Amino acid sequence: MVHINIWSTPRARSSVLTRCLSNIPGSKVQFEKFCWVYKLTQNPEVTAVERGYIDPNYTYENVVKEMQESECEFQIIKEAVLAIRPETYPIIMNKDSVNIFLVRDPALLSTSKLPVDGSAYFDLVTAGSWFTLAGAYQLQLDAIRFVEQNCDKPPLVVPGYRLSTKKGAEQVVREICALIGVEFKEEFLSWKSYGDSFDPTWDVPEAAKQDAKIKGLFNRANNSTGFEDDVERKVSRDQIAKENPVMLQCIREADPIFQQMLKYAKF
Repeated sequence: MVHINIWSTPRARSSVLTRCLSNIPGSKVQFEKFCWVYKLTQNPEVTAVERGYIDPNYTYENVVKEMQESECEFQIIKEAVLAIRPETYPIIMNKDSVNIFLVRDPALLSTSKLPVDGSAYFDLVTAGSWFTLAGAYQLQLDAIRFVEQNCDKPPLVVPGYRLSTKKGAEQVVREICALIGVEFKEEFLSWKSYGDSFDPTWDVPEAAKQDAKIKGLFNRANNSTGFEDDVERKVSRDQIAKENPVMLQCIREADPIFQQMLKYAKF
């Protein structure tokens, strides 16, 4: 079994890349299962409704066991590094695994808008105890270095904007296919729309499905039928300073870590 791990800073187009890679015959997707264990155990603001959708047997150890016992040719795990316990790095990021790291400018991440109510993604982050921007970016950088030192295949670091054009996305997918030993096919670049629902073949926690309905975080990826040609937003840090100085400070703390990750980018 080939382990394909997609590690992403938020809002870096990881879900649409997962949709693409799930076109590979023999693949199985485990979608943010560790993230929901993390949210349940680390975030006191998890609501009673959200807890009601989480099986009490849904533990970190059980998710690791499911991953290890999965039977498929290509296991695709889409996660955030912050949800992974360091002692299990060698299990999840094992020496034979292929690790893809998607990174996005912290200013673009922070000012992204939630589809349902138009609020800034930064507000969602700061409203709970999920993580800090700098903390999440540092964990991502640490994982890149772990893979560099312990895995047979080098980390594939991809700036999120590379997936914002069809040409850039194809280059990335071709590189991934080469790493996993699969012949690239044009048909990998398109897929079926499932409206506001996840691909029914994916293994997605029920709590994530309910959360997605409330916040609409994955609607665009679930509705998509392929990569699109988008123009990356322009963000004025001067404007952020006027409107939200706290956000700007968090962006400035994450910026140097983001720049260090970009040094690993192949594209």
